[in-house]
Amino acid sequence: MAWKERISNHLREVLKLKTSPQAIAWGFTLGACISVLPTIGFGVLIGIVLTLFFKRISKIALFAGLAIWNPLTLIPLYSLSFFIGDAIFGDAPVRTFELAWMNEVMTFTRRFLVGNLIVTTVVGVGSYWIVYYAAQRYQSEATQES
Repeated sequence: MAWKERISNHLREVLKLKTSPQAIAWGFTLGACISVLPTIGFGVLIGIVLTLFFKRISKIALFAGLAIWNPLTLIPLYSLSFFIGDAIFGDAPVRTFELAWMNEVMTFTRRFLVGNLIVTTVVGVGSYWIVYYAAQRYQSEATQES
């Protein structure tokens, strides 16, 4: 239960930011997409680099998006990614190599990455609209109270 409260508290802090709902939503979405993509431990570094290029996004929301997606939630998403890629490619021919293990790597990688791009797109679009409406609602309620 303690981890649910911590996540909830972090999300409330993100919604309290004095930036626009768009900036909060874009920041969170970029963080979520970086986390869902297989960045092999470079997610935070990629997030830092993106904050240098996208000046208007909420940096706090970006790192909250990075923090929400942890290895326990990514395992089912990665499985789903492969399942989607496998459904798309089915028995499609793959470029063959002389080394048998390279054929397996190529088959797995292609299916996983295509499926992962689809999952990342769905997570990104969903995250944007959920966070955007939550931030907009929270900020409008906060201005009505004051």
